[in-house]
Amino acid sequence: MLEPAYQGQGLGLGFLKEALRQLEMGEGKGTVVLDCWAGNEKLRTFYEKAGFRLLGKFPERDYEIAVLVYEMSGNHK
Repeated sequence: MLEPAYQGQGLGLGFLKEALRQLEMGEGKGTVVLDCWAGNEKLRTFYEKAGFRLLGKFPERDYEIAVLVYEMSGNHK
């Protein structure tokens, strides 16, 4: 998470995309899975811009979580 003063400038998206690129270069193929509160549309949109896709929304006690996946293509190795 970035400090709020630095949010909205594209820094977080650039950081996440570079981290995924580095992971893909090292590991090749695979899947990165993450989750967040399903009601956080802004965060879900952020992850989707980075290349994640929504796998689904799942109940967790009195709320839902959104599970997102990023499929590494193995083209960077």
